[in-house]
Amino acid sequence: MHILLTRPLDDCKELILKFKQLGHKVSHLPVIKIESKKYEELKYEEFDAIIFTSSNAIRNLNLKKINKKIFCFCVGSATEKIAKINGFQNVYTADGNVNNLKEIILQNFINKNKKLLYVSGEIISSNLHKDLIAEGYLVSRLINYSVAPILNLDLKFIKDLKSSLPEIVFVYSENSAKNLLNLIKKYELVDYWMNTNLMCIGEKTSSALNEIKWSLITLSMYEPLAYEDEVNQIFDCIFENKSYDEAPNLDRQDLAEVIEFLGYSDITRSRVSTRTDMEHLRAIANSSRKINKNLDFALRSKIRRILLGS
Repeated sequence: MHILLTRPLDDCKELILKFKQLGHKVSHLPVIKIESKKYEELKYEEFDAIIFTSSNAIRNLNLKKINKKIFCFCVGSATEKIAKINGFQNVYTADGNVNNLKEIILQNFINKNKKLLYVSGEIISSNLHKDLIAEGYLVSRLINYSVAPILNLDLKFIKDLKSSLPEIVFVYSENSAKNLLNLIKKYELVDYWMNTNLMCIGEKTSSALNEIKWSLITLSMYEPLAYEDEVNQIFDCIFENKSYDEAPNLDRQDLAEVIEFLGYSDITRSRVSTRTDMEHLRAIANSSRKINKNLDFALRSKIRRILLGS
């Protein structure tokens, strides 16, 4: 499968490697670049917690002056990983959603006299700091980077792209989506995407690319193909009659979304109240041990119901 990633290299080099290890062809087309901004150093010891909604906020912060035992709240697993690499020890992580991050902060900081430091880029997609201030917290915002658009592409890359179009394009922010659209128009690529699936993080991101005709638009917080091996282990649990709790790290909602994407079918989120019989599922699964794009719709639906329950 041919995959196009649009993040800056620092944000997706591990994913590029993982996709290639899974046998996929990967093209890299960064549509934005991260630029450090000068900021006034604060008295970090005065803060009870630090908040990151992007790994770029960590990369562009002078970490030497910060006590790594401070409570550290991260928007998702990618940001959490960078935080831990840089020594933060008390890390709390949301599922990639800022609203969920807010709830985690509310749950862990009942005392609203605590001082919170929100480190972010110049442009943010939500007003997390203002929402927390409205809840009664003392919040300071430190802006330490900005995002600038990539204005020009290598002409050889464009030629290669036209000759071998990707089957999936990943876009991670509204800002990236808008600039990708500008580049598509600039290089006269508008009519090339009818057989390409667009994977976006959030509706705002996908809306910015609505005027392009895509084969399918999928909204997700995950890079599903990176979890292909893990999804296959669901089948191992089925065949060996183990409970799913013995399978690896993704939770049920994550796996349901991953399965949906890998199956290339827009499965409606199930409201069915009854759980599918495990033996019935095992019988269906016997003919298709490894998940792939041709995986039977009924099998995916049944797995989804088991994972999500009622």
